[in-house]
Amino acid sequence: MQTRLGSTIVIANPTAHSGKGGHAAELTGHFFESYTSATDNFNLCLTTRAGEATEIAGAAGGTDTVVALGGDGVIHEVINGLMRISPDARPRLGVIAMGSGNDFARTLGVPFNDPEESLHSLLRAQETSYDLGLVDAGTPDARYFMETLSFGLDAAIALDTTDRRIAQTKQQGAGLFVTSGIRIMSQAHRGWPYRAVLVDTEGTRQVLVGTEVIFAIQNGPTYGGGFRIAPDASPHGRSSRPLPQYRHSRCPQGPRPLRPRPRGQARRLATRRLPPSHAS
Repeated sequence: MQTRLGSTIVIANPTAHSGKGGHAAELTGHFFESYTSATDNFNLCLTTRAGEATEIAGAAGGTDTVVALGGDGVIHEVINGLMRISPDARPRLGVIAMGSGNDFARTLGVPFNDPEESLHSLLRAQETSYDLGLVDAGTPDARYFMETLSFGLDAAIALDTTDRRIAQTKQQGAGLFVTSGIRIMSQAHRGWPYRAVLVDTEGTRQVLVGTEVIFAIQNGPTYGGGFRIAPDASPHGRSSRPLPQYRHSRCPQGPRPLRPRPRGQARRLATRRLPPSHAS
């Protein structure tokens, strides 16, 4: 049975998956032009800078469906934009995953790096709700995350590679990550001290204190492109039990358009001082 997407906005990162996102965006545009019964109308928006997907999604109130096309980064931006919209006007989310990690797609059980199959999966989907995490550093810049919130070594490496790209390093791909990893590990092998307060939506608090090389909170099972560090993690509102470095519960899988929501078993992390951090 075909799912009708209604009025639809596709927010695409054309540079995703080493530039293959551009081809996937073009294919998606042709697909919706050909299959007019899939949508009432659609707009295809290509991002050109960081943060733009959040802005576009945040202005999409009243639209039926917003489709994020790209890796976990652009999906993260789109979700944060959608959460700016009041629940009664918030679009549902669809995903065409085109990235290097695709951990969010793995959690959903949907295809990735295959835009044709992703489109067919989207049109067979059933709507469901999805719990989100919220990280609050006590500033107006609180951010939602849908899959992973991590602090420490991996985030420091990601930030270092970003800085080096901005500085126009000649290194690319794995070589860039390896050299950044060696440099950061030599400086940070003893880890970072932390004090984190985990708060669920019922107000129950858990305080974690320690020193870790990596501190990760999982809303889904996989991390870093398929590593199942929390195999039972669930974004679908089941009860969870604490682990030293992440929280988890059971996870049903299946292709579904999502209604992002900060409720159910969503977690709120409050911290006064952040070590290097990364959210997706």
